[in-house]
Amino acid sequence: MRVLLYALAFLLSACASMPGQQTPATDAAMREAFLAAHPVWRIEGRVAYSHLGKGGSARMEWRQDGDLSDVRLTAPMAAGSARIRLSPDSAQIFAADGRLLAQGTPDSVFMQALQTPVPAAGLTAGLRAYWPDMPESTAAALAGSVTVDGWQWRYLEWQQAPVRLPRKIELTRGETRLRILIDAWQEPSDD
Repeated sequence: MRVLLYALAFLLSACASMPGQQTPATDAAMREAFLAAHPVWRIEGRVAYSHLGKGGSARMEWRQDGDLSDVRLTAPMAAGSARIRLSPDSAQIFAADGRLLAQGTPDSVFMQALQTPVPAAGLTAGLRAYWPDMPESTAAALAGSVTVDGWQWRYLEWQQAPVRLPRKIELTRGETRLRILIDAWQEPSDD
């Protein structure tokens, strides 16, 4: 009986130290390496927003290529759709037929498109819960909540593949609230 207990203890200890078992630090390092290696990505989802008692919702398709973002917002019924092109310093908003409607700073263009403030400078990082230059913010986001530039990001739900990525996010600042539900994370196609 004693030999059986020793054998069982030996097997359990061997399983606990098997290669391939991930620690939280290893998972975080793998996640960071994956996200750094994939600056081109795409999400599809929905956004709901409210500001000072007014709000709305839209379908969202976000394509990211390094520092450049291409965001398509499609609102229900007669509200229409818009396309926003973002770089770190500028943005343009286009009507569904391709006409340039406005250009300016990312904050001002999102304000015009949604009629609500948006943390434009932090959206790319916040959507992936990955601030490469601010590891403490990334760690806080992975724990569930982080405040960046006055905006509180709450991560309410995650998906685990290919790495841990947000599925449901809530952002708040003052009387402004945004809820983002990400239906799909994808590698972009050439279309």
